[in-house]
Parts: sequence; C-alpha cells; structure tokens
Amino acid sequence: KIHFDLARLLEAHFADYEGAKEHYNLAYGIDIDFIEAYNAQADLLINHFDDYEEAKLCWELGLKHIPELNDLSERLEDAIKNNFTNGEELINKISRKSYLPFPDKYFEETEQNYRHHLAIGHGKYGVLLMEHFNDYKGAKKHLEIAAAIDPNLSNAFYYLAHLYRAHLKNYDKAFAQYKRVVEIDKDDFGIYFEIAIFLNNCLRDFEQSKIYYEKAIEIKPDYF
Repeated sequence: KIHFDLARLLEAHFADYEGAKEHYNLAYGIDIDFIEAYNAQADLLINHFDDYEEAKLCWELGLKHIPELNDLSERLEDAIKNNFTNGEELINKISRKSYLPFPDKYFEETEQNYRHHLAIGHGKYGVLLMEHFNDYKGAKKHLEIAAAIDPNLSNAFYYLAHLYRAHLKNYDKAFAQYKRVVEIDKDDFGIYFEIAIFLNNCLRDFEQSKIYYEKAIEIKPDYF
C-alpha cells in the first residue's frame, strides 16, 4: 500500500506521472489482488498518457487476478473465526482498512468496500471498451457485471443507457437504465435533463419528456 499512496501523491501533487506509473505498477506487482491500484493505474494511463491500449491491458490483468466474489465471504469468515490470527493479512489486503474491534461490522464493511472497487474496475473497463475499442458486446458484459456487483453504482447504469441509446439503438432498454440512474441519484438535475432530451429525440414521447424537463427545473431552477 505504501507504493500506492506514494503514487497517488506523485500524481496529484507533483504531476510526476512517470513516477506514479512506476509505483502503481509496484503496488499491484506486490499485491496482485489490489483492485484500487489497477483502477488508478488505468485512469493514469488514460488521463495523462492517452494510452488506451495499455489501460485496457491493465484492467484485463487486474480483473484476471481478482478473486471470485463467490468465495470472498468464505475467505473472510474463515479469517474472522480465527480471530484475525491467520486472516488479518488477507482482510487488510482486501479492505485497505485498519483493524476494527467488531468482527461482524468489519466483515460487512470490508466486503462492501471490496465489491465497490471491483464494480468500479468492471465499469471503467466496460466504458473503455465501448468508447475506444468499439467492443459493444464486451462493454455490455462488464457494465452489467459492475451493476450486479454494486447496484448503487449509478455510473454503471448510466453507461449502459448510453450504450443502448448510442450504439445498440435499443431505446426501450436505454430508458430502463436511465430510470435506474434516477432511482439512485434522485437529486441529479442533469440526468433529468438528459432523459428529457432522450425522450424527445429518440422515443418521441413528448409528455414524459415534459415531465423530466420540469423535474430538472424543479431541482435547479437556474439550470442552463
């Protein structure tokens, strides 16, 4: 984790992107389950190097190494039963958190944290496949995995809506995904505005379009 923290520092405060890249690589080289390091490295490669091929390889490597979620609970439960004697290293590796004195709470927060970062990895990989490799089948697969792992990850549903609308031309499915985003982010005026435009231009449903426009204005009257 020290390599990961140093990489974040170099990236955010020193604009030392080569140094950050090196230390992210060391972080997941030491700990092949470190999903946050793969996510951060891929983001770095996209945002500062415009290297989409390398980012794609980074996520493929990370998602390949990440343990299956199905056995995560069992692994954590074994660690808790052993009072962290044998499992503390495993749990700390997965959670990136300090020891908490309440095993049940620790188990719940650890798994939730792990699932969230894993979902982010699948979601960002899906967006990369969609936007830069025209791999819509792969994008759909990984965005659906992200949504299944973390049902509160609104970006997964948002990009599924975009995929169905812009690339697969399935407007009914796009609208279904947009509605999931609204369920999660009820106060995001921007999504209401986007849905209103979608309903107007794609589904030609002017009545519903009007409703979503009005909702966007209700949330933010000065929205431009």
